[in-house]
Amino acid sequence: MPLVISETVFKPVKSVSEFIENYPQLKDSAITLRNEAVRPCVAKGLLYVGQREFATVTPQDVAIDVIGSEDATTCHITVLKHTGSNVVCLSHCDGCGVEDGIKSMIQEVSSLSQGHQGRLELHLVGGFLDDKKTSEELSLQVLNEFHKHTEDIHLKTACITDLNDVIKDGVHGPVIYGLGVNVKTGEMFPASFADKGPDEAARSARNFVGVEKNMPSIYDVTKRQLRIGPYQYSAWSEARLWLMQPDEIILQYMSTSPLVEPPDFVQHTRNTLIHIIENPNPHLTVFPGGKPRLYEKDKDGLWKRINPSP
Repeated sequence: MPLVISETVFKPVKSVSEFIENYPQLKDSAITLRNEAVRPCVAKGLLYVGQREFATVTPQDVAIDVIGSEDATTCHITVLKHTGSNVVCLSHCDGCGVEDGIKSMIQEVSSLSQGHQGRLELHLVGGFLDDKKTSEELSLQVLNEFHKHTEDIHLKTACITDLNDVIKDGVHGPVIYGLGVNVKTGEMFPASFADKGPDEAARSARNFVGVEKNMPSIYDVTKRQLRIGPYQYSAWSEARLWLMQPDEIILQYMSTSPLVEPPDFVQHTRNTLIHIIENPNPHLTVFPGGKPRLYEKDKDGLWKRINPSP
């Protein structure tokens, strides 16, 4: 059996509302998660997963205490756990590279859980009732991709689209933007992150103009290293023109959900545009020699680069 809900095999649906109607028991876990207070997470001991990335960590990792992601409006955050090994894998899905990314997530968790009795459990959070139905499309895509696999995957939380929607001043938006997981206890909670790890602009630039549309794993569990890139970006002649635009234009045309983006969206986008402009050939300036940028946690629990460029 692939995707399982309350010991019943999932049957594909055409809408999230149909999904909720077929599996009303998932409302309770969604409401419980929605009602939790957002917890600010510090940089110490944090493994932050950016958009279109995933990472896997074990509870034995002395460097990592919390794994998490934020800024999910129409995007979805997925958490895959093994109940025996307590291995946790978290991804931030935006619709690109979902098929191969989910396959790799399952492979990593299963490989690290060999020899342990237990099962795979899945938690999905993100999206809202947006006008373009981008959230719903992604919800169904993620559900169907997990359902394709032969392993039993037990869906425990689906705080997605309809179940993560709130109306404020007449505008629909997500209740939960960010999610954290305590890798020692397995506890999952709504979260915010002031620090989003190193090379944030480079990681974001890949999503704007990256040649590859995959969802890579960014953490080496064995070496306890954060691995960024190498990425190759396509040339983008319009980057300077976009950088000249006022905030409201950037917000309106460079977001899937301009009315409910977090406050730092425009500045984050500008930082990414500047990075793209300043690094038209990232294989020379950001990833010389085609090598990734590697980081380890220092004695203070913060990322420190271990292979600086000459």
